[in-house]
Amino acid sequence: MNIMLNNYCNLKCSYCFASCDPKNKVNISNDNYEYIINFFKKSVHADLRLLGGEPTLHPNFEKWVNQGIDDPFFQRIQIFTNAIALDHTISRSIVDNKVSFLINLNGPNVIGENLYNKTIENVESLLFEYRRKNIEPQVTLGINIFEPDFKYKYIIEQSKKLKLKTIRYSITVPSDNTQNGSLEHYESFVSKLVEFLDDCHRNEISPHVDCNNPPKCIFSNEQLVNFIYSGFDLIRKGICSPVMDIRTDLSVARCFVFEDYLSVNIKDFNTVQDVNDFFLTEIDSKRYNNPPFDQCPGCRFWEEKKCIGGCLGYSIRGKSSTC
Repeated sequence: MNIMLNNYCNLKCSYCFASCDPKNKVNISNDNYEYIINFFKKSVHADLRLLGGEPTLHPNFEKWVNQGIDDPFFQRIQIFTNAIALDHTISRSIVDNKVSFLINLNGPNVIGENLYNKTIENVESLLFEYRRKNIEPQVTLGINIFEPDFKYKYIIEQSKKLKLKTIRYSITVPSDNTQNGSLEHYESFVSKLVEFLDDCHRNEISPHVDCNNPPKCIFSNEQLVNFIYSGFDLIRKGICSPVMDIRTDLSVARCFVFEDYLSVNIKDFNTVQDVNDFFLTEIDSKRYNNPPFDQCPGCRFWEEKKCIGGCLGYSIRGKSSTC
């Protein structure tokens, strides 16, 4: 369960499916944050997952991370950030055995050389603090794949340079109606995606697929066998469970894709598990009754329930809706 500390960001990525309207900046209040913390404790939910918007921009970000570090109840604190505002002073304050980072690393062709260099400088400082404290760095770089001929060499080069062994990747959900979650949309990524995965393998980096897992049918049998041989989790990826986002007003959505489809308020539930069960019943249970693509019926991967390719939003919301 994620806590959205705010709804605004210091980037404006063309592929982003979050609503980060710079004209309507909202930070989560002290009272609402405290309510969530107490809700987690009542639920025996010992993970803090902080995101936004861009969570590092919240005025209480550093304070709340340190409170989580000092609180023996919380076992893990995960921060989702682009690292642009994660300067050396903040890193020095919040690096701890409990704390891990997933850093969305846009390439210089996306955010420009200056912001890219600033991001790398901040990541280097973050890693320095981990190592200074004799802690194995808990940092993963991530790439959002939003165009078929995507540039990826930079993230492999930085992972090698920074001695990081994993890369998180995900094909972004289309943010308009031009692609409609079609199988052809996914097929357009195959060539470059296979190249990226092979390059990771050659450089002894483990690529970990996040949400929106590509459907198996878009790959050749030879490619699928190679993925298995290389140990890529794209093949073994299980059904995505609800990753719930608590927004600044305490409303909860199953994930960003469903934020305007079905949301509730945590005040209407007793525990985190209750919220999870609600979304499992109302959304996730419908997955196999609603194929995401027209080509799914009759496909052996689909019929044998060995494929969960495509965004769940395509299955539940309908292929003609915007996700």
